[in-house]
Amino acid sequence: MLDAIAAARKNGATDEKLKDALALHRKAQWRLDLVAAENSMGFHTPQEAARTLAEAIDYARQAQAAAQALGPGTTPTSPPTTSASGRASIPR
Repeated sequence: MLDAIAAARKNGATDEKLKDALALHRKAQWRLDLVAAENSMGFHTPQEAARTLAEAIDYARQAQAAAQALGPGTTPTSPPTTSASGRASIPR
């Protein structure tokens, strides 16, 4: 999401054009912060933590799509993949 917003800015998108993407980013960040600030990371209410994190993911993807819709050059890089050792590797 942040890569898509940065790419859109690099290609000349103004804050006004990015208004929807930035608002969705803020919604996603609030939900992520809520789970992180709760301190038990969902230990007491794991279903609610999972629901809140799912909302954060949804808002983040919507923000990414909104930024990408602004034009060429805003397509993000490939997502990280998991190797046989279980460790994430980022494609270069």
